[in-house]
Amino acid sequence: MCVGFLKTPKTFPIPYLRLQTSQKGLCAVDFVTHKGRSNTPDLWMQQSLEALENYFKGDLVRFEIPLDIGGSPFQKQVWHALQAIPYAQVRSYKDIAQAIGNPKAYRALGNANHANPCPLVIPCHRVVRANGDLGGYGGGKGIKTWLLNHERCWATSCDPITP
Repeated sequence: MCVGFLKTPKTFPIPYLRLQTSQKGLCAVDFVTHKGRSNTPDLWMQQSLEALENYFKGDLVRFEIPLDIGGSPFQKQVWHALQAIPYAQVRSYKDIAQAIGNPKAYRALGNANHANPCPLVIPCHRVVRANGDLGGYGGGKGIKTWLLNHERCWATSCDPITP
């Protein structure tokens, strides 16, 4: 297991992302306030760090990083559906439930969303309530708001949030 840290842009609510990779791919992304010990980056760590840096620069709109994540079949189905949400767009919990063929699974879908081990890469921040309210986010609403504004800004060529 390889551990690495990425310094986030100055305007981002949390100063670091902690990444974990295995020999198969990215395993986890966590929001952390302090940089800890890291290993010499392996191939997947290098690719993950580079992809996230490009995301924050506005140069990457879809992650193509191999993932090595656990989870139930239902969770994996939800996480796969989240990856289909286009950059700078949102979908409701209802939309995702219908997309996975389980239209009454809002609550279970919310739990799977919260259990997402790789936020940003699996864009759970793009899921909102049916009425347009943000809803919850494991990293906090401040991070969710920042991410949605960041993507919207880059997608519409407004003055982007810069590091």
